[in-house]
Amino acid sequence: ARELLEQAREKDKTPRQPEIDRELEMISMVEKGEVPQWVMARYIELRDAPPSHEVSSELERLMLYTPGFMQLRDALAWKLLKLGRTDEALINFEVLSRRELPADLRSSVLAGMGLLASISQRHRQVGHRTQAAVAAVPDNLRTALNQRTTDTLEEETTANLRLPPSSSSS
Repeated sequence: ARELLEQAREKDKTPRQPEIDRELEMISMVEKGEVPQWVMARYIELRDAPPSHEVSSELERLMLYTPGFMQLRDALAWKLLKLGRTDEALINFEVLSRRELPADLRSSVLAGMGLLASISQRHRQVGHRTQAAVAAVPDNLRTALNQRTTDTLEEETTANLRLPPSSSSS
């Protein structure tokens, strides 16, 4: 596999080269004994699998065998994020952000943390928009609205937009 990838890297100087380098790095990790071959094989299968509770649980289990395998933690963080488990995703991205990482992995971590920040901010903006909408209602209609709290309206608006639940209160 290493020989084929190295040949491809020499022939192909297109943007796909980082993918080839990433695969060569994983082969090197197995050859150096940093990651057992069975863990790497299972990681590759799970990395490409659709997000599910089973996949995230299996990735967490694999981390017990190879806590220093940062690509595995990154894959787990993204699966958790896609499942809406934002608090757990953030913990994993934060662990990764404190490590020295290759550029592609650092970019992935920064993208994940940026997306989490965006989701959090979007949820807060919905609350502000709801409050502004309530404030804009004419006084003669406001009596009916006053019976419902802004929090209730915010929850309904968030549910209608299908935003993931906030991991912290706004």
